[in-house]
Amino acid sequence: MHRPVPFNHHRDKHTYGHWLWSIAIPLVLTLIDWPFRAILTPSNILLVYLLGVFFAALRFGLWPSIMASMTSAAAFAFFFAPPIFSFAIADQENLVVLAVMLVVGGVTSNLAENIRYQTYMAEQRERGVSALYSLSKELAEARLETEIIEIGVRHIYAEFGAKHVFIPRSQRSCILSR
Repeated sequence: MHRPVPFNHHRDKHTYGHWLWSIAIPLVLTLIDWPFRAILTPSNILLVYLLGVFFAALRFGLWPSIMASMTSAAAFAFFFAPPIFSFAIADQENLVVLAVMLVVGGVTSNLAENIRYQTYMAEQRERGVSALYSLSKELAEARLETEIIEIGVRHIYAEFGAKHVFIPRSQRSCILSR
């Protein structure tokens, strides 16, 4: 049996790879959108960037998704928003969409982290139920009191990693040590 490990908030420990991906995703999307700039509207281009922010939020967490949002905003402003090749944005509607990108990144990363935690908790519950099932199955097959004690000690050791188990004389007539 496996000992439970605490939930790892690996999203709190962002590696350089997460940050590089959160910058690379919008830049790759810029390269993909650039040939189609004449036929795509600014809102369509922003939706493509939003997809990248959504992916970064799901895969890498909150702060890399915010970085992806900021990189997307800068890339959009520089390459697609009039005036082109400037960071000035003339259309105020595009600013609203950029703010929505930040919100979507934050909400998505929060929801993804909740799903990861719920998955972890479900695995822990399944592990506990499996241990209880195994224990009850072995106890049902045991015939002697010493077998029952040995099964109990073995399961305590397997589940909690305890090397020694003390059973008081008032409850049992022996002390077992493993």
